Amino acid sequence: MDRKKWIDLLQNGLQKNLPYFQNAQFAKSSKEIVEASVLALWGFEDGTEEPQLLLTRRSQNVPTHKGHYAFPGGKRHDEDEESDPLETSKATALRETHEETGLDPESFEIIGHLPILPTLSSGYWVRPWVGVLKEAVSKQKIDLDPGEMEWAGWIPLSSFQNPLHYRLDRFESNGQTFATHVYTIETHRIWGATAAMIHNLLSRLEL
Repeated sequence: MDRKKWIDLLQNGLQKNLPYFQNAQFAKSSKEIVEASVLALWGFEDGTEEPQLLLTRRSQNVPTHKGHYAFPGGKRHDEDEESDPLETSKATALRETHEETGLDPESFEIIGHLPILPTLSSGYWVRPWVGVLKEAVSKQKIDLDPGEMEWAGWIPLSSFQNPLHYRLDRFESNGQTFATHVYTIETHRIWGATAAMIHNLLSRLEL
C-alpha cells in the first residue's frame, strides 16, 4: 500500500478501543508514576509500498532498560509543558526523538496515539505517538545520541507479520510472572513495553 493508504489505515486503527492485555498487571506493579512519551515512526522507501518501522537499541549507559530495543522517547521535561496534556505528551515525543535520533519533527507527520502503557521496571507511564515520514527513509539522516542509543534501524512491516518471528513468552519480576510479546527478527529481540505497543497497533490495523 502507498503512504496515503497507510495513513488512512493508521487513523482508522487508532480510533479503536483496544487495551493492552497486560495493562492491569503492569499498573499494579508500577510504584512511582513518571510521565513519558515515545514515537512509533513509520516510513517508506521510494518505489516501494511496504512501510518500515524505526526502532532503536538503548546503550549500556542509560539507567534503565540497558540494551533493550525501544522507540525514540523519554520522560516529560518542564520545557514540554503545554496547556493541553496531550500536546505536552506530543511535545515530549518530538523533543526526545530529535535528541536521540537527530530527526527533525518537520520531517514527519503525527497521525495519533495509542493508550498509555505503564511499564513494569521503571514505573513510567508511556504514551506512544504514531507518525509517518513525509519523504523516503533513505533521505533521513539518523544522528544517534551515543550516550543513550547504540543502534537504530528501519524494520519492514512484513517482519512483524511473520508468525515465525513472534511468540508469547513469560518473565519474572519481584517474584511475579508476567506475559510479554516477543518479536525475534534476525539478531533483534524486541519484547516488553515496545513489543506490547507494536502488537497493539498491528492488532488495531488487523494485520
